[in-house]
Amino acid sequence: MIPSSFQTIVSYEPKYQALVCLLCHHAIGCKNLEKHLIITHKIDFQQHTLLRTALPHISAVDHIKDISIPLDDQEPIEGLLIYDGYKCDNCDDMKTINLRVMHLHRYEKHRQVSKEVNWSCVSL
Repeated sequence: MIPSSFQTIVSYEPKYQALVCLLCHHAIGCKNLEKHLIITHKIDFQQHTLLRTALPHISAVDHIKDISIPLDDQEPIEGLLIYDGYKCDNCDDMKTINLRVMHLHRYEKHRQVSKEVNWSCVSL
């Protein structure tokens, strides 16, 4: 799917219909790939017609928000970085790498202000 000359820059994960920038290990929506490569990595995308012509034929999501997140017991998406983070023990709605965000979630969603730890350390 991805032209061979770009397989060191961009990979495609068909299970999640995700494009992954292998230079910075971020998932990228198909609509934003050109802008990402030009602005972030200074790649002259206009000269790379092979990739430009291949993109419409790749069934990748258009926007990053449309990528489904792997379930906790599934393998991570290859090419993405894994971060140490936190998961709320009271619900499945919150996973974050920011402890302040976890505290805010506890207060807003569960009305907890105590210092009791009710989250787990996880890999995200």
